[in-house]
Amino acid sequence: MSNADHDVDQVMQLGSAFVADLVRALDYHRWLIVATTLGAVLTTYGAMQFVSEEYESTARLLVKLGRENVEVPVSVEKGGLISNGVRKEDINSEIQMLSARSQLEAAVDALGPAAFKMAPPPPQTLFQKVKYELRRAVRWTKAQFKELSILLNLRPRLSEREEAVTLVQKALRVEREKDSDVISIAARLPSADLAMQVVDMVVKLYLEKRVEVRRERGMSSFFDEQLQTLREQLRLLDASRLQLREGQQISTIGEERSLLLGRLQLLSKEAQSDEGEMKLLRLPAGAVPATDAAVLARLSSQPNHEQLRAKLTELRIRRTELLQRFRDDAEAVQRVDREVAQIEATLRQSIEAQQTERRTVAAGIETRLRALNRAESELERIERDRAVALQTFQTYAKRSEEARVSEALDLRRVSNIAVLNQAERPIEAVSPRKLLMVGLALPLGLLVGLALALFLEYLNQTIRDERDLGAADKALFLGRLRTKVRRT
Repeated sequence: MSNADHDVDQVMQLGSAFVADLVRALDYHRWLIVATTLGAVLTTYGAMQFVSEEYESTARLLVKLGRENVEVPVSVEKGGLISNGVRKEDINSEIQMLSARSQLEAAVDALGPAAFKMAPPPPQTLFQKVKYELRRAVRWTKAQFKELSILLNLRPRLSEREEAVTLVQKALRVEREKDSDVISIAARLPSADLAMQVVDMVVKLYLEKRVEVRRERGMSSFFDEQLQTLREQLRLLDASRLQLREGQQISTIGEERSLLLGRLQLLSKEAQSDEGEMKLLRLPAGAVPATDAAVLARLSSQPNHEQLRAKLTELRIRRTELLQRFRDDAEAVQRVDREVAQIEATLRQSIEAQQTERRTVAAGIETRLRALNRAESELERIERDRAVALQTFQTYAKRSEEARVSEALDLRRVSNIAVLNQAERPIEAVSPRKLLMVGLALPLGLLVGLALALFLEYLNQTIRDERDLGAADKALFLGRLRTKVRRT
């Protein structure tokens, strides 16, 4: 046999010996294991009878889309609504408001501190009487330990109200259910009725408090004052606009400006025509251009000077005929020249007077145009201020109406919080889980019994068979001694 086979054989022998010793120890201490297991189960069961049961009542609130979550951006036309949804911050704000200490104190005051003493019901059976007395003894012990802690300055002395508030603060749980818009409010207390009452009272006080907190006090009066101020501003702007139109005697600036510009353009053309005629009148005698007939025909269109122009034309034609028979210094020619000079001087004076009158009229038109421009600028300013004031007035009017609607909704307790389910009286206690604890006590007691059996077996030095004798020092096993039992 090789060394490896020999080692394997030794390991198998040791394993078989260990299993045999373990089975022998468990068989030898089997009643101890059974007693330990039963003791653990019974002890756990007995302890569960004296542990206070806790009942949990839960209510759920839905944070839905409401007035606080609707925005109307400036870029949105026709009053479109943009919903941003319910933000995480909004839900956290509601949770903080629900779990505020002031809310819990108000709930305790509404229910009364005496409701949190939770005295057990009177016993009916013998077992209930025994349990009642044992519990009373436990409570007395706790009360004495509490007094000792207070005397040793290890804990402060609290009034009944403060103890009730502390109890509710520890028992109440307010949290958001995962990533939803639902808030759960749960209270775990030794009394099922008290747990339901606490949750109901907290939710009721919260709904009243949030309406009071979110109410915009004095907003309607503020908007009314602003509307009155804007209404007076609009009245003054309308009066200024009317006064400006009446003072400047204007109705429609655009039409009047067009008429004045057309008249000014006509005067400019007439001035150019007179300038051309004045240049013609300044020509020396006998220097009539070839286009004289066309110019005279154009000048003859002026009705004021028609006779002078006709006479002048007649004299010039006559002078031309005289020059065909006489010289320039002839008396007949000189006489015609003098008449021509007189008519030209008269015509020149008339044209100059007409030009002066035309310049006066043009200056008046330009003055009127400048006045119209200034009036137009002032009207534009007034209209611009009025448009801004009117837009602000409409905005404040809308906000005023929204404030009134908001106050009316608040008074009627309309908000963006909906109660999904109210608190209900729990049927079964949520803790302690007696069946589970007793079920866990069984394997735990079994493990403790096994461990105790193995430990006692380890400490036991009694020789019960040949293995124990073989393990002893300087001991030789000779064999088994069989005894014969005599039967009678």
